[in-house]
Amino acid sequence: MLLPAVGALLIAVLAGAQGVIANAAVVDASAAAARLAARGDPVDGALARFADSSRSVTWSERRREDFLCITVRLDPRPGVLLSFPAEAESCALAAG
Repeated sequence: MLLPAVGALLIAVLAGAQGVIANAAVVDASAAAARLAARGDPVDGALARFADSSRSVTWSERRREDFLCITVRLDPRPGVLLSFPAEAESCALAAG
């Protein structure tokens, strides 16, 4: 009777850990992409870490006064019950 509860708790902990790791990766990627875009470089290098992932990655760019902001969104894994989206926005001072 205790085993199903322990199993459910373990699944919840692992799903939470997966969400935290995905969020950290998206925050790091958005910061790197903002720095690259602010210099006028392509952002593909910052998003390359997700190339082998089964998850879809999208990004958008917008200007806020002197800053260039990049938003990166990592969609949930398709077909996985406990997979969550992650999104982060980072800004960098635009060159020129």
